[in-house]
Amino acid sequence: MIKLKAEQVRGNFEIAQFYEHGHKWAGAVVYYNAVLQLDPNSPLAAQARQRIDVLKPRLAPVPAGK
Repeated sequence: MIKLKAEQVRGNFEIAQFYEHGHKWAGAVVYYNAVLQLDPNSPLAAQARQRIDVLKPRLAPVPAGK
């Protein structure tokens, strides 16, 4: 069971990276959040939190008139 969870965490992290490399910021954040939900104490969770912090400003809507 522990190996399955670790594999799910790794898989979600890799999918997040795929979306991030494709400039699909919202999709990347969804999968980074899935990493945090599956195992918030995993080594990849710390990296996922860092990537979410970097990507969040890119998700902010552009103010009207700009």
